[in-house]
Amino acid sequence: IVIQPNKSGGYDVIAGHNRIQAYRELGREEIEADIREFNEEEAFEAAFYSNLFNSPLSDYEKYLGFKEIQSKTNETQEELANRAGVSRSQITQLFSFDRFSQTAKNILLANPHVLGYTAAAKLAATPEDRILTILGLLVEGGCTEAQAVAMALRTNVLQPAKFSPIVIRAGKK
Repeated sequence: IVIQPNKSGGYDVIAGHNRIQAYRELGREEIEADIREFNEEEAFEAAFYSNLFNSPLSDYEKYLGFKEIQSKTNETQEELANRAGVSRSQITQLFSFDRFSQTAKNILLANPHVLGYTAAAKLAATPEDRILTILGLLVEGGCTEAQAVAMALRTNVLQPAKFSPIVIRAGKK
């Protein structure tokens, strides 16, 4: 785990909360720790990256973490992906939340687990009023994420059906 000294003479756990819990459940009273001193920004990053893969962070919470790191470091999405060890496309899809209105982001802040980044990427080009309606349904449990995406992509324009011939062959015929 990674800890840092605090002002009261003790230590604050920066990374490794899940490991500590696992040790406690196993009845172990000691755990190896790396003692470091962090400034507030470094402590946030260490905790964020520690929890990125091993905690129930929602995609929206991951987006918020990457957004905060980007605002402090001015790194590109490519640089963020490299540092985090994730693909550029994952970061791009996480940043789809950027295209949501502040009202939609507030709904997601209160209910971060209702929408994943893949669905967010598909919804991002949807008009705001439709997104707000869909988010409301998701929060209330009135639809699944897949149904939400289908509703967002549905248009009122009827498109002609496309038919193509089907050829069935049996033997030489």
